[in-house]
Amino acid sequence: MVSAGGLRVCIYPGAKTKVKDLLYSYFPSHYTYIEPFAGSYVVFLNKKLSPIEIINDIETPTVNEIMSQLDWNWLCTGIPSERFHGDLHFENILLEERDGYSFFKFTFLDWRQEFGGLLEYGDIYYDLAKLNHGIIISHEIIDKELFSHSISNDVVKFDFLRKNVSVELERMFEKFIIEEGYEYRKVQYLTYLIFLNIASLHHYPYGLLLFHLGKLGLWKLLQEDKAKENKQNEN
Repeated sequence: MVSAGGLRVCIYPGAKTKVKDLLYSYFPSHYTYIEPFAGSYVVFLNKKLSPIEIINDIETPTVNEIMSQLDWNWLCTGIPSERFHGDLHFENILLEERDGYSFFKFTFLDWRQEFGGLLEYGDIYYDLAKLNHGIIISHEIIDKELFSHSISNDVVKFDFLRKNVSVELERMFEKFIIEEGYEYRKVQYLTYLIFLNIASLHHYPYGLLLFHLGKLGLWKLLQEDKAKENKQNEN
């Protein structure tokens, strides 16, 4: 969609990305927000949220408050690598088969040609976190709609199926990361940041599930680390 001045207003007809601020100016004070035609859910995910939300029986603050508590210097201290993918999840990995047997020859698809504007290298931690996010929540499960999400007032409930093999794979991946000398905790934080980051790219209500999964995951990590720090100080 193009304005009279020739500027592109919408990425596609009905998109609200570039007009969301104008829409917010028409919002009255409200307690409950309903958007029946969500699209990418960009309006909901960028609007001012309630001061407190209850997600799966855990009280969480706003995303901005959670973000303010993250150690960004630590998270942004990555490990540069000339070999990086940038979107490393299972749908972008092919395993070669011959005569019905799988061989350990992997082909990577749809790699990113740059990392945050850098052409020479990317960050190993980001690739590890991207792979970890696919272990936690499988696109196969989402395609089969084996998940749920609901919001009632300020209470959020969500759930999704996890196969036993996925849970076991997550444990194996954690062990691999630690044995290779990487910080698994950093991978966990980046994983839940990825869930938040990609939430607006997916359909309703899956996008909301990703948003609240990322928010809840970050808050639980922060609370666990705070409790650990307090315990160490007591000793």
